[in-house]
Amino acid sequence: MKKINLLFLALFSLILSCTKDSIDENFKNAFDCEFDSNPNFIGICLNGSTLALKNEVLTYASKSTSNFSEISWEIESGNMEILNIDASVENGVNKSIATIQFNSDFNGGSIRVFTIDSNSNAFAEISNYAITLETQ
Repeated sequence: MKKINLLFLALFSLILSCTKDSIDENFKNAFDCEFDSNPNFIGICLNGSTLALKNEVLTYASKSTSNFSEISWEIESGNMEILNIDASVENGVNKSIATIQFNSDFNGGSIRVFTIDSNSNAFAEISNYAITLETQ
């Protein structure tokens, strides 16, 4: 019986520690992305929600390997706009966080990230990253 009481107490404590106030309500924001697992990978990655609400503001993350220059962002289609881009270099890796606003008439669209190797003019890109309208 003592083990059951301890189990109940532990479970009750866990439930109290996971109240609504401790949960991140906007899990759709991205602040990092992962490169391909191949150790010889050269290129770019992109992470962020593929769903958005009208009038919502979300962040998307991109990184490129060190041989490339600054990361550029484009709206390919859809009623959205790039509000801000924060670029940095961490451990020789280019990192870029874009804040995107989905306008009141947003009904779906896509974004593109790309970067250029200034020595060879080679480029890496992710295009047609589709974002659809989330229904409530």
